[in-house]
Amino acid sequence: MMTTLVDRLRARAHDAARFNDMGMALHPRAIPAAEDLDALEKRLGWTLPPLLRSVLLELGDGFGPGYGLLGVHVDQAGFPAALLGQKLLPVCDWGCAIFSLADCSHPDAPIHVCNGGEPHVLDDPRTTFTFTSAGGEVLADKPAWWVPKGAAPPPSPRTAHKLHKRSLEAWLTAWVEGADLWSEMEQLG
Repeated sequence: MMTTLVDRLRARAHDAARFNDMGMALHPRAIPAAEDLDALEKRLGWTLPPLLRSVLLELGDGFGPGYGLLGVHVDQAGFPAALLGQKLLPVCDWGCAIFSLADCSHPDAPIHVCNGGEPHVLDDPRTTFTFTSAGGEVLADKPAWWVPKGAAPPPSPRTAHKLHKRSLEAWLTAWVEGADLWSEMEQLG
């Protein structure tokens, strides 16, 4: 079944009009080397879900829901320990501090959403993201306006997130079949 889904994802990923929901990528699309994913797993201290690893190795990132799969383009070093400790990996950026997170502590990797309209960990000024090219060149850092000058970090990060799909496979299948994942997330409240 995984091969069929990857083939369907490949077809949509190569469709210039539908490769992601926003019609533009936040970073150049790239297929990471296995060593890049190994390095990411080493930094995280746990393994990626097999389906996510397979999709990234075969198809790369930058396509998919929202602005596309993040792949290795999110620098996890600055991601709050509260989420990493729960093995929640940001896999998709929807813009406006809204992310889809894969729960890597579960074999099916359920997808959660951190909604920018609610207090959540991405409000933590200690959170930083760096987008890089496949070669490691820094393309963009998180905008400075996300962290007010002189602001003290909150005493502990907030981690409000809601279950969106029961598995990474269900999430990707819904996307490839044309589901409006954005509307689904809005209905979560």
